Amino acid sequence: MLWFIKRNKSLRLDALSIASLVLLYSIYFEWYLPQVNERYTGDVWDLVCYASGGFIFYLLQRFP
Repeated sequence: MLWFIKRNKSLRLDALSIASLVLLYSIYFEWYLPQVNERYTGDVWDLVCYASGGFIFYLLQRFP
């Protein structure tokens, strides 16, 4: 979305931004929502998937 909005394909997210987003999603979906609504469940494997997805995204965005 960033490339589409800014119309600049040279923009990249740094590791701190990606880690912050992973942490935010992890806290919201795996800790906060399960406490608020019984429909949601917290799962450690989801945290692993968020972290690995962030890492893979960081690696893939380095390619032109």
